Amino acid sequence: MIIWIASYPKSGNTWLRSLISSYLYSKNGEFDFSLLKNIRQFPFDDTYEKYKNNYSSPSDTIKFWVDEQKKLNSDRTIKFLKTHSAFFSILIKVYLQIHKIH
Repeated sequence: MIIWIASYPKSGNTWLRSLISSYLYSKNGEFDFSLLKNIRQFPFDDTYEKYKNNYSSPSDTIKFWVDEQKKLNSDRTIKFLKTHSAFFSILIKVYLQIHKIH
């Protein structure tokens, strides 16, 4: 399951990731900046390397988001992901259409 941390830049995303990372990924509950790497920003830098596509506009990447999320969910573990993407609302609409959720 993906738990999204979706926010505007400078709205507390790092602060929230710091709390979550300290609680879930440290042995003693103390914060360390290296723990932030456990909550990656989606889409990842390497997300599109395997696709042969001409990314002439940002919306070209959206068509791969659902497939990439399915791959992330395939191991059925909880994952926290962050995003500042302006296309996140489009992604939600696409996901709802694919799964016929209204």
